[in-house]
Amino acid sequence: VTILVLSYAGIPLWAAFIVGIVMVFAVMKVPTGDWVMMVVRGVRWDTTAAVVAMLFFRNVVSISGSVASLITSVTEMGVPLIVLFIVTPLLVGSISGTASMGSAIVLPLLLPFCGTGVHLVSVIYAGIIAGYMASPLHLCLILTNSYYKSELGRVYRYLVPSLALLYVVAVVYHLTMNGGLPV
Repeated sequence: VTILVLSYAGIPLWAAFIVGIVMVFAVMKVPTGDWVMMVVRGVRWDTTAAVVAMLFFRNVVSISGSVASLITSVTEMGVPLIVLFIVTPLLVGSISGTASMGSAIVLPLLLPFCGTGVHLVSVIYAGIIAGYMASPLHLCLILTNSYYKSELGRVYRYLVPSLALLYVVAVVYHLTMNGGLPV
């Protein structure tokens, strides 16, 4: 709760996180000499490095504007809109590793092309979800794999075909409901 309150107050998340940890130690009456050792032993540094790397990569993609440039270039080459509506969300979802970041990047780019086709928004969102669920940057996937010590390749053998089938069904359903493909 402290972290949320401080972050909404404009304090950087990392500072709010540190204050929250210190407050937990104080409330639990942990001797101050044990704080450092508890943090060093209690943190999984490989997982922490994966989270930091994913956040860094996500910011690089967002700040660079590479996705917006790519969309502009592809539309100028005459690629059909339906290809953009299917491929772009999948790629951005897999690159961002989060549904919220994928939505923040893709929706502003593709919504102007949707017109009144609310079903096209469903196709976009389904692509973002399918992309990020299969992404090696998807933190839930990374952390779960790390916790259960499973092989990512074996997980993908089951995950990717089921996501592909789900996405194809979603695209066919929503495009059929919309009355066809966008031009």
